[in-house]
Amino acid sequence: MPGKWHSLRRLATDGAIHRAVGKVSSMVQVRANQPINTDGSINLDAWLDHIVSVDLVLDREVMKQACEFARQAEQNDKAHKNHWAEGTSSFQTGLEIAEILADLKLDQDSLVAAVIYRGVREGVIPLPEVEQRFGATVAKLIDGVLRMAAISASLSPRQSLVLGSQAQVENLRKMLVA
Repeated sequence: MPGKWHSLRRLATDGAIHRAVGKVSSMVQVRANQPINTDGSINLDAWLDHIVSVDLVLDREVMKQACEFARQAEQNDKAHKNHWAEGTSSFQTGLEIAEILADLKLDQDSLVAAVIYRGVREGVIPLPEVEQRFGATVAKLIDGVLRMAAISASLSPRQSLVLGSQAQVENLRKMLVA
């Protein structure tokens, strides 16, 4: 883990974050839509086929469990009318994040965390349940992203300008909290 943090610090200090944000932004803009069933729901099998084809090391069954867990949490949330944002889907957002991370060749735990993150952030999925079902590594990844989001939200505009222009800061914030 220290190696990952060292790399992140190095990225932050040499200006590579701006370049990474630009690359991720362009990837998001050209990404194909999720495969959709005739009833309008996401075709999870087709999505899983695609994700596994991007990285052959991924365990399809583990990814499917994470997806079904996140989808069920969203359905339960909708049943209680606790939508996190009108017209959006925390489940679909998780799939989109996981797809970006798969293209970047991140590991299975990172992809599982990406699929589940939005549900945890919105209070629909308890972090201890994530740890119980998917392990401590996935739970720690989600907790780390939650902490980064909290730090990002607490920065004053003056502190944010250390990273560059306000537009760059906003793009970075969106990437970290997405």
